Amino acid sequence: FANHLVDFNAQLYKVFPKEKQIVKRSDFEDLKESRIIEVGKGASIFSATTATVLTEKLTKRNTAAHPSLVVVTSVTAEEVIADLVQNVILRKIW
Repeated sequence: FANHLVDFNAQLYKVFPKEKQIVKRSDFEDLKESRIIEVGKGASIFSATTATVLTEKLTKRNTAAHPSLVVVTSVTAEEVIADLVQNVILRKIW
């Protein structure tokens, strides 16, 4: 958080000038997840590959979270979790 806050806020202002700047961790709750991914990638906080993984998993999460005819099984949930752990959390992204 402390290492990238200035870069994140600079990119946030550049891309979304009407969004309020991030001051504390809880301020992220006011931003859409897709915007956080876009800003993080643009500020070079994480790579394009990491942004792709995050966007893909966010889309899956949104599909599962909203009413639809899509069936989400425990296997799908496990795959999402495993992919995020291996390709985002355990990968040094900054």
